[in-house]
Amino acid sequence: MFNEVFMHEKLSLLKYCIPCKAKCCKTGRLIGSPILSRGEISRIEKTANRRFKKITSPAGEDYFIIREQKRTKRCFFLTEENKCYIQNKKPLDCLCYPVKAIYDNHSIKFMIDNKCPAARHLSKKFLKNAKITALKSIKRFNKLTYEHWLDNYVGWVKIAQKKLKYCQITKSIIK
Repeated sequence: MFNEVFMHEKLSLLKYCIPCKAKCCKTGRLIGSPILSRGEISRIEKTANRRFKKITSPAGEDYFIIREQKRTKRCFFLTEENKCYIQNKKPLDCLCYPVKAIYDNHSIKFMIDNKCPAARHLSKKFLKNAKITALKSIKRFNKLTYEHWLDNYVGWVKIAQKKLKYCQITKSIIK
């Protein structure tokens, strides 16, 4: 059984978020919105009645994203002090950030957003727990739905994938 309270404690990078001003919670195109399931929406709405946007993927599966504040492009749950209003009920996708699970053909790989200031400080224990959480997140939706969300609402993954492909090509040319 997935213990949410345990994982929230194990995956807190709050000490890096405050000085960074929580750039990952500015949900504009570069970072993007987390993907949320109906269950997460229900759990979060008990704490805070905020608006979410329902998306239907080409596979016909529904998922949700958090609407951003119109003027600031900030996540609705980000306070003026750059703290998360729903810290103990964060969506799985926020919880494991800067780690993201992605499909790579018939397998799942993990990526790290190296622009996150905490990325240089991730312990083995954090990475282990973040991978568990990222796997739980990716497995909530079918592959087509998850990839639809990545393609449309998560900018940093596309940028990182292009850089990885470029690095792999460069390395193969050098050899």
